[in-house]
Amino acid sequence: MISKYQQRESEKVTYAGQSDADWPIRVRKFVPQKFRQETITDSWKTTGWSTLGLVVIPAVIVYFFPNPSLIFFWVLLILMYIWILFQSWSTTLRDIRKLSLAREGYVIGRKEILNAYRNQGLRQIALLPSTLALSSRDGGEDGWYEESYPVHSFWFYDDGQKHSYVLFWRNVDYYDRAGDPKDFYQVASDLNNSEVMNGREYRKRMKAELEKRRKKSITEKTDDLRKSLGKFGSRMNTLPAEQVASMLRDFDGTDIRMQPCVLEIEGLKARLILDPNAPKLSHSQAHVDANIRPGGKYPTRLMDTFSPQEQREEWKRAQRHRDAPLYQW
Repeated sequence: MISKYQQRESEKVTYAGQSDADWPIRVRKFVPQKFRQETITDSWKTTGWSTLGLVVIPAVIVYFFPNPSLIFFWVLLILMYIWILFQSWSTTLRDIRKLSLAREGYVIGRKEILNAYRNQGLRQIALLPSTLALSSRDGGEDGWYEESYPVHSFWFYDDGQKHSYVLFWRNVDYYDRAGDPKDFYQVASDLNNSEVMNGREYRKRMKAELEKRRKKSITEKTDDLRKSLGKFGSRMNTLPAEQVASMLRDFDGTDIRMQPCVLEIEGLKARLILDPNAPKLSHSQAHVDANIRPGGKYPTRLMDTFSPQEQREEWKRAQRHRDAPLYQW
C-alpha cells in the first residue's frame, strides 16, 4: 500500500539533475528525516485514537450496562492493548532511529518511470512478475486475485558510477476481472488485491462461450469444453496457481506474466531499457535483483549505491529476517 508520505511527495516534488531524450526519468531529492517525522506523527495519531476508543467504549458500556463481572474483562483487554502498543512502538522507534542516521539521497518514483515511458506502452513496473493467490471474497467463495510486487520508489546515492538493475514490466496495469485491465490509480490503496477471476465467474463465462459455440455451428465439438467446465469448476481452488494462470491465458488472454527490463542509473540520470521481444516470465521463473532491498513502507533501496558499512548492516538485517515476506525485509 502507498503511504501518506509517498502520496504527499508525489504532489510536491523537488527534482535533482536534468532529464533528456536518452535519460528521461526524473530524479528527486530524498530526505529521510522528513520520512521520520511522518512516521512519528502517524504513530502518535494511531495511538491517540486507539486509546480514546479503548477508554470511551468501555465507559459507555459500563455506564449503560453495569456489571461487576465485566471489570475483569476490561482490565485484561487494557493489559493486552498495552502489550500490543509496546510491541508496535518498539518496531517504530527502531525504524525511526535508522532513518535519523540515514544520509540525504535521491529517489526515482513510480510516477516518474511511468510518465517517461508511457508512450512506449509501459503500464506496470514491478520487482517481480505477479502471481495468483486465493482470497475468501465474493460471498464467501474463494477467488483468485493478482498478487503483485509493484515499484513505488527507489532510494539511492550518487557515487558517479553506472548501475543496472533487472525489473519487470508489461503493457497492462492490473487485471480486476479476467480480460479487464484496471488502471493503477484506481487501485492505489489496494495494490495486492486486484481480483482476476473467481470460480463462479469463470463457470459463467465458460457457459456463455459454450452457448456461443453451439449457436455458431452444430458440428463444432463442445464435449471437451463441457468437460473442462465441470472439471475446472469443481477443482479450481485446488489447482496450482501456475496452472490457473495458464488457463486464464488460454481462455480470454488474461496474462499476468511480465517481461524483464533494465533500470540504469548514472549519477543523477536514469533510464529504462525495454525490450518488447523479451520473453514473458511467470513469478516462479524470476527473482528480485540481488542489489535491490525492498523497504516495506520505506523506499526500496539500491544497495550497491550505499556505503560499505550500510551494506554490511543491511546484510545482517536481511539474515535476521530472511524468512520474512518480500515487503517486510
